[in-house]
Amino acid sequence: MIYVSFPKPPHKYPRRAGWHCQLSHQIFHGLARRFGKQAVELVDWEKVAPVGPRDLIVTFLPNINYYHTDRIIGIENDTLIPERWSSPVFCKFGIEAPVDDLRELTPLLANAAGFCVLSNDVAIGKLRAGDSATTSHVDFFRRHVDGNYVVCPHPIDKPCFRRIIKGRLKRNGRFSRHRMAVYHRDWRKYSQATIDLLDEMGYREGREYSVIDWVKKSNPITMRRFVSKFNIVFSGSCRKPVRSIFSNF
Repeated sequence: MIYVSFPKPPHKYPRRAGWHCQLSHQIFHGLARRFGKQAVELVDWEKVAPVGPRDLIVTFLPNINYYHTDRIIGIENDTLIPERWSSPVFCKFGIEAPVDDLRELTPLLANAAGFCVLSNDVAIGKLRAGDSATTSHVDFFRRHVDGNYVVCPHPIDKPCFRRIIKGRLKRNGRFSRHRMAVYHRDWRKYSQATIDLLDEMGYREGREYSVIDWVKKSNPITMRRFVSKFNIVFSGSCRKPVRSIFSNF
């Protein structure tokens, strides 16, 4: 039996387009198509799965089953940056940003039969290019699971979201040709440095840019309005100094 346990049940998607729902939906139904519906069973996120010696559970940290079995295929988010797992603060370009403190979870990751790591395009590109820090990080965790390790892109339903912007959209002529939405919400989506830089460069909030804390991605009407208003979105994480992003803004 293959047990599947995620915070959101698979039937919530596509009515809810959040990544938790997408991941649960795609993993559960993908396994059912490959191994048959009778071989896959959903387990509540907070329950211990009855995993036997020939069973597996597919889940991610901090699921309770990491404390009870080593028959786990972990679906883990990872930016493939070594410091991400060794410190509660990530330092880059002179800026210190708080991140989830994952240090105490590293031993639990060793208690797994395999990893499927979900990462971003930049990190995957660095891995393919043989970046030394990236490859050493991957090799470290690959040894945990005897090589049962794979890196995949995040399961974003790109066709769904691309349909929203395929139509002809007319932007409001009262605003500048370029208008940016800055996603700024608590410490996880902390973009205050970007807001300060925009102000320093003379851009005006409410005209050249707006600050938002949430977008209802599951509502096509809301998304059409959003993309008709903004053609640039800044969401906190970037791979090069913030200033260079705005050189042609």
